[in-house]
Amino acid sequence: MKLSPGLKSAFAWILSTVVLVALGLHLTGVFEERIPADSHPSAPRIPVEGAAFRVQSVEGRLIERSPGTLRAIRETAIVSRIVAEVREVLVTAGERVATGDTLALLDDRDLQAVLRQSEDELTGAQARLRESEAAHSRTLAAAEKSAVAQSTLDQAEAAKLSAESEVARITQRIEQARVDLSHATIVAPFDAVVIDRYAYPGDLASPERPLLRLYDPGRMRLEAYVRESLAIHLAVGQKVQVELEALDSLVEGTVEEVVPQAESASRSFLVKVSVPAADKLYPGMYGKLLLDAGVATRLMIPESALTHVGQLSYVTLADDRATRRLVVTGSVDGDGMVEVLSGLESGAEVRVPR
Repeated sequence: MKLSPGLKSAFAWILSTVVLVALGLHLTGVFEERIPADSHPSAPRIPVEGAAFRVQSVEGRLIERSPGTLRAIRETAIVSRIVAEVREVLVTAGERVATGDTLALLDDRDLQAVLRQSEDELTGAQARLRESEAAHSRTLAAAEKSAVAQSTLDQAEAAKLSAESEVARITQRIEQARVDLSHATIVAPFDAVVIDRYAYPGDLASPERPLLRLYDPGRMRLEAYVRESLAIHLAVGQKVQVELEALDSLVEGTVEEVVPQAESASRSFLVKVSVPAADKLYPGMYGKLLLDAGVATRLMIPESALTHVGQLSYVTLADDRATRRLVVTGSVDGDGMVEVLSGLESGAEVRVPR
């Protein structure tokens, strides 16, 4: 028996619908054995190594850490006082120099020529001065005997004064030429470390272009912004603690300056604290200013109880299922304890690896 095209189409649609419904029921688990609703299977016990630590509220001094940057108290750019070609640069970045050490040499041939020319002119001027002095002496002797007119004596005195003035003018020019010549040798103004060099042989040195940059490694300070409630209690000369993470050290600094103007956005003051000289202490390094922020009650746990995954931190609770709990931490004490800001409550127990 032949089916009409319409019946074939209807049969195919019904069959596809039945298949889709059956597939949906299978995916929803209709054909699988269900666990009774009142059944509560216990989770398996997960063995966790380590000692249990009970979280407790601890009252103690609160230390606030204000991040800052190390700066050199004395830092300078070395520039030329004259316009001349750079002949040689004798130092490189990172090199230590002492006061008076030669840093660079400039082309001084033009200055040498000016100096020699002025010295030659001085020789001629001195000769003319001697001649005018002798003529003045002869004229003065003759005037005393009334052998010459007064006008002749006046002319002799004027010639002598003109010669003396010329000698003085050329002498001053020679002194200036020698000063200019000394500027062709660039020397260190103080004991320093070279931060960077900007000039090379063949470059044109001028007062507008730095040749080198130096800083005094013996005079460093930390500059940090401190919130106003703490900054107003700081005084110049006060001793404070400075943490240098790169050197893994804690040093004592002295408050040198509290800038008397707060940042309007952060309501904080710029505080400058001098730190003692140390090896491998460079401008731009990161440091923290440690200030006493009063008494506070905090939840503290051993830092070793934390596990870090990327930017997240969590602890493992001391229960049968070794539950992991995300926490937000705060400051770290020097005895290896870290403050918990959220994620735990007092009385909870966490696992600490042995």
